[in-house]
Amino acid sequence: MDDVVSRGIVLRSVRYGERGRVVEVYTEAAGTRSFFVSGKGGRVAARTAHGARHLGTGSAARGRPLSDALWLPLNIVEIVWHEGGNGSGELLRPRDVAMAHAWRELYFRPQKSAVVMFLSEFLSYALRGEVGDARLMAYVATSLAWLDDAVHGIGVFPVTFLMGLAPLLGFDVRGGVWHEGCYFDLMAGSYESERPAHDHFLSPEEAAVVPKLLGVPVTMSARVHVPGWVLQRALRVVIEFYQLHLPVMPLRLKSLDVLAML
Repeated sequence: MDDVVSRGIVLRSVRYGERGRVVEVYTEAAGTRSFFVSGKGGRVAARTAHGARHLGTGSAARGRPLSDALWLPLNIVEIVWHEGGNGSGELLRPRDVAMAHAWRELYFRPQKSAVVMFLSEFLSYALRGEVGDARLMAYVATSLAWLDDAVHGIGVFPVTFLMGLAPLLGFDVRGGVWHEGCYFDLMAGSYESERPAHDHFLSPEEAAVVPKLLGVPVTMSARVHVPGWVLQRALRVVIEFYQLHLPVMPLRLKSLDVLAML
């Protein structure tokens, strides 16, 4: 089988033994793949893709080898590997890796780094088993680029991002038409005149906030003005929606507590 060349997003990197690590990457060409990298940060040809900002040249990155920087969460890389014949569960070895884009602020501003921590944990579950999808890859990469440059709307971003991600994963969250006094059924993803028979729903007061957030593009996050407690509640509701529809999503995301403190 020929080598696979693809752009990818680093979801998770875990140390394996003394000189290795297992890296989980969502790739545009083949979906989520797990790679084994040996050596400090990975003894792999670490080159910089054409047009990428070299992370190793910035003052905030001094002292960190480029090979380490490649595997930071939500980093965008260009990666080459030989697929083999054992399917997506096989632990692969990258033949070449390039940094496709180096973020300016995602790792260095506390509020943004907290969002990165949360999204990397969330996406490691949400994209598990997903096939390669150019639209999905473009959505995540474009959204992260907006966050990297953002001055305002950072607190709104996790909510708008997760809502925008849902249709790309096959979930219909259009919700129908809101009307005063209605409920929002999290299992059906729709407004209901009557209280649902189960416990997974929003009260009429909470449901009234949904139209303010549903369908808002990530790039418009700075224009959403709602109280902080509303955003925290909205984020937990959106996560509950994913938990109901994605069996792999855990009941507790560790990074959510860090995000709530900012």
